[in-house]
Amino acid sequence: MNKKTTIAALGDIHMNASQHGKWKSKFEDISHKAKVLLLCGDLTDTGDEEEADLLIAEL
Repeated sequence: MNKKTTIAALGDIHMNASQHGKWKSKFEDISHKAKVLLLCGDLTDTGDEEEADLLIAEL
């Protein structure tokens, strides 16, 4: 049997307060299409914990 796994990759999100709400629907769409999501580099704009919390909320 040949099993396939769909992988999505996304990077350079640079999450900040001005993007609040921007990514949630995109992550939902990806979750229906891929089994694995790789988040690569520059996930927040400044590395601030508040930006990380915003990204977590989007996920």
